[in-house]
Amino acid sequence: MAIKWHYANVAYETEALAEAAVLVMKERLENNPTDWVVVKELSGNANDGWVVPATTLTDSEINSLDNTKHYSVAAVISGDNDLGLTASEATAKVAEHRSVYAYQYRVNTLVKVEEYSPSNADMSGY
Repeated sequence: MAIKWHYANVAYETEALAEAAVLVMKERLENNPTDWVVVKELSGNANDGWVVPATTLTDSEINSLDNTKHYSVAAVISGDNDLGLTASEATAKVAEHRSVYAYQYRVNTLVKVEEYSPSNADMSGY
């Protein structure tokens, strides 16, 4: 019988490795929004139209948006895309999409699985 630990869709050989993955995930959720969103700094305006550049913002840029600019925020998981957001609106969307990302990866759950071979037939050849 072997025990496997699963966290955020990844299998680990030990509970300690799974718990270490929790700490890594917590750090990423606090500091790495590019895991769950794509944010771009827009030019133009709502009346004349927004210009969306190809360049995306880095984690540090997303974590310190400029109150004088407008942004687009696209969610990696849901595909939701918002355009023309103020810095505070974009920050709120980033947080909203982080919750969806965290839910999708079940970041609050460790799963312990006990694996064993069937006792009624030898399936090792398959």
